[in-house]
Amino acid sequence: MRFKKCLLRFASFAQLPLKKTVFEACDLQDASFVDTQLQQAVFTHCNLSGASFLHTHLEGADLASSVGMVLEPENNFLRGAKFSVYSLPGLLSRYGLVVEELS
Repeated sequence: MRFKKCLLRFASFAQLPLKKTVFEACDLQDASFVDTQLQQAVFTHCNLSGASFLHTHLEGADLASSVGMVLEPENNFLRGAKFSVYSLPGLLSRYGLVVEELS
């Protein structure tokens, strides 16, 4: 499947096999991805603010250009997933760490 410029706020992708799904320039705020197979999905310029990923298979997924993501690495499958360095705060938020850019 391919979603392009879609408003998918509060959408639920629970229990859906979305392998190789493309989300391009989508608003996925507050969407839920629970026990979902999303291997090799591409999230291009997506707003993932408030999205919930739990036990989600994101192996090989490309999340490098998405924003607003908060994701717990130990509660998801992330081998080979691509993230931007700017995603670090969202990946480390549960630990209360402060990530700063060097000047």
